[in-house]
Amino acid sequence: MLKNISHAMNLSSQEILFQSLMTDDEYIILEGLMCLIRSCLALLGIVGNTINVLTFISMGLKDGVTTSFMLLSMSDSSYLVTVIARSAAFAFMVSEKLSGYYIWYPVEPYGVYIFVGHAGRIPYILSNMINTLVAIMRCLCVVWPFRLKSLAFNRTLALVVINTLTLFAVTSYLPVLLFMGMTWQFDPRLNTSRPALWISPLREEVKHVIWTARDALLPFVTQLIMTVCVVIMIKHLKSSYSFRHGTVNHFSNNMSALVMPPLEKISNSQPKISTIALTGKDLQALRQVLLITSVYLICNTPTIVINITSLLERKLSIDSVYRNIYLSVTGCKHLFQTINSSFSVLVYYKCSSRYRHHFILNGSTTLNVH
Repeated sequence: MLKNISHAMNLSSQEILFQSLMTDDEYIILEGLMCLIRSCLALLGIVGNTINVLTFISMGLKDGVTTSFMLLSMSDSSYLVTVIARSAAFAFMVSEKLSGYYIWYPVEPYGVYIFVGHAGRIPYILSNMINTLVAIMRCLCVVWPFRLKSLAFNRTLALVVINTLTLFAVTSYLPVLLFMGMTWQFDPRLNTSRPALWISPLREEVKHVIWTARDALLPFVTQLIMTVCVVIMIKHLKSSYSFRHGTVNHFSNNMSALVMPPLEKISNSQPKISTIALTGKDLQALRQVLLITSVYLICNTPTIVINITSLLERKLSIDSVYRNIYLSVTGCKHLFQTINSSFSVLVYYKCSSRYRHHFILNGSTTLNVH
């Protein structure tokens, strides 16, 4: 009791305000709701990404872009598995608390909840980098289609590049994971020992030097690259359309000088020319990259803001007086990330006629088998 009073006296008025803004019970209710929403979205996302993998395999995996899309779906599924595991750990933690620790588990659920959340950063970072790679390759397919063939971005090269990106995602997170873990500790609430979360005092310094810089800088750089790819593709398609449109008009004017057709036929043929110029694989690629980039920008901006804020305000961490605020905001960030990893099947189905063809073909084949 005296210890709590002395601790309260040492807190500033701002810190007491932040503690009063969100109590432990309020945090549990909010995060419990977030976990429920995230786990439902993750289940749908795993189903969708499994469909993606099967569809891309049926497409043959003959080129690097299709192979990259398949590996992206596998990476997204890996992240969504950690989302579900984290939600389950939180449910176990709440059940312990509500039972007054009459019911308890061999491993501390809260430690699993925090540790799995950090481990999930590895596949999510990998997905971000693969998304950027796909945007670059889609852009090159539109701008330099013949040069790209000479570069031979095939399945083998895609595997080499993505394996390199995987190595970067793992090694860049190791400094944080090395300063936290699950160790045997005595729990006075249970009067026994069990594996519980251990965080080194040096972890926050390591996080601010490596983890925050990477998680704030890398998403910003990938967002910038993907936006530039969209702008380049739009400019290329506009110039391509202008060239085709000008060529067709020039050809039509020359023909009209020889044989003057009725004005009705000229006016009727003009919309058809525009339609032909605005269709094709280039436009599909633009729509796909534009939609992926838009979802990516919306869902990853909270990550950048939170990481920069935690870098400026050192007390925004899991072991400070602001922990409930920090964990609640982080839970919202994970919700956006779950959305980003869950709905790629809708993007592919809407923006790729080849994907739709194989998707429908696989569906009809499955129905015939059953």
